[in-house]
Amino acid sequence: MNSNRGMIKWQPFSAVVPGSYIVNKIINNKRKIKKPELSEEQLKEIEKLVLISYSNKEPFHFCYFYNGQELIKYGFIKDINSVTKKILLSDGTLLFFNQIVSIKT
Repeated sequence: MNSNRGMIKWQPFSAVVPGSYIVNKIINNKRKIKKPELSEEQLKEIEKLVLISYSNKEPFHFCYFYNGQELIKYGFIKDINSVTKKILLSDGTLLFFNQIVSIKT
């Protein structure tokens, strides 16, 4: 009995995997959205809520923009760097203030 026949029989399926990767990449690119523009007042309000959450050690629920998508995160702020405007969350996520789109208290 020839054991190579089984491998030859399934070889076409290995060609489909790279094609599905490309299709998924195209779909993800079509789903990308433009970052919402926030006013100075909205940015100051977000900054204020972040600082309050940090000083009170309270968790907060916020929406941030990354790679053409709005993502939702819930967590505690571990550290804030006011010079670079970076926020370090307790799970190790690093964000910039300008990535945050909205905060829910």
